[in-house]
Amino acid sequence: MIPDDVLLSFDDVLIVPGYSEMESRSYASTNIAIIKTGCGWLFAHPIISANMETVTESDMATAMYFSGGLGIIHRYNTIDEQRKIVNITKGVIKSNYVAATVGVKDLTERLDMLIYNGVQIICLDVAYAYSKLVKDAVKFINSTRDMNNTLLIVGNVATYDGAKFLVDLDVDMIKVGVGSGGTCTTRIVTGVGIPQISAIMDCVHAIEGTNVKIIADGGIKNSGDIAKALAAGAHMVMVGGLLAGCKESPGYIYENVLGDKYKVYRGMASKDAVVQCLEKEANHVVPEGVSMMTKYSGSVNDVIYNLVGGLRSAMSYVGAESLSQFRDKTDFIRITSNGYHEGEPHNALRSSYQR
Repeated sequence: MIPDDVLLSFDDVLIVPGYSEMESRSYASTNIAIIKTGCGWLFAHPIISANMETVTESDMATAMYFSGGLGIIHRYNTIDEQRKIVNITKGVIKSNYVAATVGVKDLTERLDMLIYNGVQIICLDVAYAYSKLVKDAVKFINSTRDMNNTLLIVGNVATYDGAKFLVDLDVDMIKVGVGSGGTCTTRIVTGVGIPQISAIMDCVHAIEGTNVKIIADGGIKNSGDIAKALAAGAHMVMVGGLLAGCKESPGYIYENVLGDKYKVYRGMASKDAVVQCLEKEANHVVPEGVSMMTKYSGSVNDVIYNLVGGLRSAMSYVGAESLSQFRDKTDFIRITSNGYHEGEPHNALRSSYQR
């Protein structure tokens, strides 16, 4: 059992292998169904591409759809620019749903545009959602729009109280994660945050007995972290850095003199993003994120194939044929830093002598 007095992140725990009757990891189903008042959305895998302007526009949203997952179009543009991205995406995937983001600023106009253009999955996205600002926004959305056929995702929170707050507001999915993103510096700048495994587990308790689902958002570096997030109780995971280097992510591909290729990946609270996307003056910005170059990683399909393959392997190690079984069957153990490093590639070269 994980001690209640110590909050833990992905690298602090491992999944305990258990008895398995599965002959192959291919028997592990990563399907996830989200049901709401007779409507449903079925995904072949639980991976969502992050609603960031260096991650998800039309190419990424389309690629994620055809991979069996979900891509949420970002809001860091004008309403007309977002409308064009939505319609380009719908032009490819036809009658199927599209997902897009709104914020509390220009909420009415942006929401009207998205619903008018047939967007069925709306993400209300703010840095911190346990607030009166979000309470008023969600009440407005639910009271002034017919949301029966629309999935409402709201985030982010990181505690039981924050998640329960959103459950009581009648949202459908909750994004969990504060300060855990790969380009986020919130914990350094403010000293605020919750380690992600503990945050997920805490928020999962808040949704017990409801139809609300949890999206783990932030801190995911590899397929093992995806497995840990889902085993901890999340229903889906949101990733940014793992997909930012794909050819389908927005932005240019840069190449250095050695032929190495890169793309820009930046947090939405970084100075670059705030100045460019939100048009604030640089000297008035206190950034809580960074910009970086991430290695070019080729096709989304290839990246998703490897991530889902790692998840299926994890499921096979505990004998889970479905994601719900995976959550029920998994036990965690806490490990030391030495235990973590033991799992990394090591001892590839040994000296022929020791001093």
